[in-house]
Amino acid sequence: MEKRRGEELDRAWKTRQSQFWWEIPVNELGLQELQHLMFSLEELKNTVAKYATQIMSMDQTSIGPTVTGPG
Repeated sequence: MEKRRGEELDRAWKTRQSQFWWEIPVNELGLQELQHLMFSLEELKNTVAKYATQIMSMDQTSIGPTVTGPG
């Protein structure tokens, strides 16, 4: 019974690690996990940059043309 409980806890821990591998310290990740992390961070960077560009573009169009006074 104790052995079965230990195995269940071990399986639960491994499942948790595989679901939340980004919580593991980087120096404990394997090559595959590091490559996945690197790819995910690159995708995130691109997504944030694209979104920021859209927001800045919308800000520019909502401001409209600049009106200057007599010069």
